[in-house]
Amino acid sequence: VLPSFHRFFFVWDHNVGPAVSYACGHAFAEVAQPIPELADFLNRRRVDFNCNLIPAAVRLGPLNAYANGIPYFLRALGLYWRLNGVSWANLAPLFGALYAASNVLVFLVFRQFLGNAWGSFMSLAYVVSPSNYNSLTYYEHYAKVPIFLAVVLIMVWLSRKRTVSQAQLFASSIAGGLLLGVGFGIRADLWLLTIPFVAALLFFAGADARPRWMARTLACAVFLTVGVLVALPALRTQGRSYFWLQLVEGLSTDFDADLSIRPAMYEWMPRYSDELGASWMQAHAFYQIREPPPPALGNLSGRGDPGPTLDDWQTQEAGGMAGYLVIMKQF
Repeated sequence: VLPSFHRFFFVWDHNVGPAVSYACGHAFAEVAQPIPELADFLNRRRVDFNCNLIPAAVRLGPLNAYANGIPYFLRALGLYWRLNGVSWANLAPLFGALYAASNVLVFLVFRQFLGNAWGSFMSLAYVVSPSNYNSLTYYEHYAKVPIFLAVVLIMVWLSRKRTVSQAQLFASSIAGGLLLGVGFGIRADLWLLTIPFVAALLFFAGADARPRWMARTLACAVFLTVGVLVALPALRTQGRSYFWLQLVEGLSTDFDADLSIRPAMYEWMPRYSDELGASWMQAHAFYQIREPPPPALGNLSGRGDPGPTLDDWQTQEAGGMAGYLVIMKQF
C-alpha cells in the first residue's frame, strides 16, 4: 500500500463525524455544532485534526440514517484514531493490514480448488490488480472484504473436506456467526451470506461422511444465535437506517449482466443508485416541510429563481422518512 493512498479515499464526509467525536473522547454521536476545522478534515481539505478544537461542552446530535447502518465500523475507526491520532494518513497501516489479510484469504480460497502453485499465481494476479487497489480507497466498503472472504473460505472448506467432525462443525458455525455478526455492523449486506452458510452446514458439510442431521441442525442454530447476539447492538441502534433499501437495490437490473443472468419479465428497480433513498426523502421533504413548493421546482421548465435546498440532513430525514416508507410499501 502506497503511503499516500489516503489522498484517494472516497469519503461520505457527514458519516465519519461520529468516529471523530468518539476518538476525541466524546460520545459516539454527530457533532452538531459547526467546527470549520472538522468540516475541512471530513472533506479531506486537511490531513489531520486536533481534538482540542472540539469544545468540552460541544453540542451533539443523533447519527444520520447511513451512519446508523455502520456503527461497528465507525466505532472501530474512532478507537483506532484515539490510539494513533485523528489523521487520514494514519489509516495506511490499518488498511495495509486489511489488504494483506484479504490477499492471504484469496490465496487460501484459490488453494482449495487449484492447489498451491496455481493458487499462488491467481492470488498474485489479484494482489497487483488495479481494481483491487482501487477498491481499497473505498475504505468503508473494503473493511468488509476480509470478513466476506473468511466466511467464503469456511463454507468452501466445509464443502470440500471429506469428513467433518462435530467439533469442526460447531467451531465453523461459531466462527461464521462471529464474523457475520461483526460484519453486520460494518456493512449490513454481509448478512446475506447467512443463507449459503446455513446451506453449507446443512447439506454440504463433509463430502464423504456428513455429521448427523441433529448435529447439523444444532450447528445452524448455534451459528444464527451467535450471529444475532454479536449483531444485536447494531440491530438495536437508535434511529432508522436505510441499509435495507440497499439490500433490495442488489436486485436492480444493473447487476443482471455482471451476474450473467437473464432478466426477469419484471424489474425490481431499473437502476442501482446510492442516492435513491436520499432522493426520495428529500423530494418528499420539500412538499412536507415547505408550503408552497419551493421555487426551485420551476427551474425544471426554465422558470423561477433557484430555491433553497435542505442541507440539514436531520431536516431531510425528519421530513422525508414518512414519504419514503409510504413509497416502499408499494413494492
